Formats: sequence, structure tokens, C-alpha cells
Amino acid sequence: MTRMDTGHVQLLVSYTLRPEVDEADYDQWARQVAVPWWQNQPGFRAIRGYYTVVGSGARVVVEVDVDHFETLAKILGTAEYQRMRRELSGFAEDVDSRILVPTGRTPS
Repeated sequence: MTRMDTGHVQLLVSYTLRPEVDEADYDQWARQVAVPWWQNQPGFRAIRGYYTVVGSGARVVVEVDVDHFETLAKILGTAEYQRMRRELSGFAEDVDSRILVPTGRTPS
């Protein structure tokens, strides 16, 4: 079992924008709503977004770093987070998420 007292944890969310979505609308939502929301959460450390350019699967991958597993668990349990997930689902399909902690085998 992986230890949860690692000093930080990462939420990894992957998805593909729906074909009918205007990417400019999604971009505006991400910049004006989603990113500021995450930046105002307790324990927030960083947020990064990526587009998949080689390989299959989700086209967008977002990483959110938070200070501790317990902090992230509290955030994910809020009504505000559920609202953000519903809003994201309006733009995206095949939304998947994982919670990651460092293995301890490499410097972080």
C-alpha cells in the first residue's frame, strides 16, 4: 500500500472535448472559472494543462498539485467541486480522473 503522508498529491484529470464544443468557449471557461477556482483551494500548489500530440486516448490532461491527500479529499467532497465536474462535462466526454502520490523512488 502506498503511503498517503507524502507531502503532496496530484489529481490527474483526462478528457476529450466534445466535437460540438467551440474550443474558444472551453478555453474561456478554463481560464476564467476552472483555473482560478483551483488556485483558491486550500493547499493548492500548481495546475498544468496538456494536449496529447502523440498517442491515443484523451486529448486533454490536467494536473492539479495539492499539499496533502486529506486536503484533496476534502476538496473533492465539496458541492463546488461537483459543480465544476458538471461544468467540465458540458465541454468534455470520457472524463477520467486519478489521484497520484509520489512513489518515493525519484526526487520530486
